[in-house]
Amino acid sequence: MADPQLENGYTRIANELLDAICRLKISGNAFRILLFIIRRTYGFHRKSAEISLSEIAGAVGMSAQNTSREIKKLIKYHIIYSEKNSGNIPNTIQLQKDYSKWECIIKNDNSQNRVL
Repeated sequence: MADPQLENGYTRIANELLDAICRLKISGNAFRILLFIIRRTYGFHRKSAEISLSEIAGAVGMSAQNTSREIKKLIKYHIIYSEKNSGNIPNTIQLQKDYSKWECIIKNDNSQNRVL
């Protein structure tokens, strides 16, 4: 039986940012990847983290090819940043906190927005 407790760890995120995440028009796969990135960054009290494609794919239960495609969409729509590192070091990934730069968020004026 699952028994999650705050004492075993938690992910702290601003309510305003969480509200903006709730308004994202993205696929379920992209959403799962985004949640994992938030977990690996904010969940460890960091703004960014070195995360490999295979780590993300394994965590969300997707193929590397599908994971790569969804990450590219998240980057294209300015929801996350990915900085390439040299050698065998995984890319550094972080959430774009300024959600006004996100290109697929449902605006309060009910404007039409693209779905990732």
